[in-house]
Amino acid sequence: MFKSKQDILGWFQSYPAVITIAARKASGAKTMADLKGKKIAVSTPGSNNQLDCDNIIFPAHGLYPDKDYTSVKIRFPEAVQKMIDGHIDAVCFYMGVGAPGFVQMAESVNLNFISIEESAKAKITELEPAFYFGYLPKGTYKGIDEPVELVMMNYSLFCSSHLSEDFMYQATRAVFENLDYISSVNSAFKATTLEKVYQGMTIPVHPGAAKYFKEKGIVQASK
Repeated sequence: MFKSKQDILGWFQSYPAVITIAARKASGAKTMADLKGKKIAVSTPGSNNQLDCDNIIFPAHGLYPDKDYTSVKIRFPEAVQKMIDGHIDAVCFYMGVGAPGFVQMAESVNLNFISIEESAKAKITELEPAFYFGYLPKGTYKGIDEPVELVMMNYSLFCSSHLSEDFMYQATRAVFENLDYISSVNSAFKATTLEKVYQGMTIPVHPGAAKYFKEKGIVQASK
């Protein structure tokens, strides 16, 4: 956490990060409640991923780290290998849709992709207003035969408040008039749309960017 307020403004929300929860089928875990007593990889100590898993996602379901489950604090590549080798039971990681590591896991070992519970939604959004809910589509990974509802947040882009309105207007126009090229370099940006530039944005957006979005009929709700 920063010790003081940072001199930044929002730019736009790019594409969703999905808090993907997967368990080895051999563990028997099919629901969040089934994860009690399991070893779950949640990323490195102090990372956003680890803090959100251990402080928000699992507690909202009545599961507390190192009481109800073992919080395994390792990097995602290590977690992938330990899932394949059977040394941990489950993983909970922010990833874009179709993340290669999840593809590798799903192709190497039988997985259950676990939906969040309806009863946990209010607590999750109370603890983190930037979170929202959406679905991993059927077939995203091997083993997903029906859509899986999960917690999502958007990868947010920010900028210095000192940048001029004209500069940020032109920068924003350059991005959104070249999304086809950008998404050809990084396919995750195929999910970037003007309609969702404010979704989950918790601070005001730079006036230059906001001017471009307003011209396109998109306006940020008051903060």
